[in-house]
Amino acid sequence: ALYAVGGYMELNRAGLFYAQAAARPGVSLDEVEALFMAEIDAVATRGVSDQEVARARQQMEVGLVDGLGTNHALAARIGREMVAYGRVRPLDERIRAIRAVTAADVQRVVQTYLRPESRTVVHVVAPPVVADAAGTATHVNPATTRIWPPALVAPAMYEPIERSLEPLAALLRA
Repeated sequence: ALYAVGGYMELNRAGLFYAQAAARPGVSLDEVEALFMAEIDAVATRGVSDQEVARARQQMEVGLVDGLGTNHALAARIGREMVAYGRVRPLDERIRAIRAVTAADVQRVVQTYLRPESRTVVHVVAPPVVADAAGTATHVNPATTRIWPPALVAPAMYEPIERSLEPLAALLRA
């Protein structure tokens, strides 16, 4: 994989764990997906070490505290907490909850919620290469690309937009 990351979204009565990876050029998405799922299955079967949990705890704590460095971040936290929990949870309460997580908890949660039949997998791929009116290959297909509202975009404005995407399209093809 080119990269692999994961995260979560806390909600009042539920939550969302997500993980994503990008394939290196020439590597199939199916291969990356199989390796990704094998890692999740390994956690369900063998668990994680106490050292891995300690490192994850530390990363979460640092992220939590660092994420409060601006007025905007603080306001966003207050808003999220009020919507999700109906109150703003004190920072020490959240840190205690993070510190309480054990390796057994991680394995139990993976076994309970990340079972193969409970997973949703999405493959995001570049659109097929098509030729524009001039015969130039591009990933942007004017026949299927929609800009709303259409009255605001004149055809003369549309062509430079397509050309500005060409360097990105070249990277995607590489």
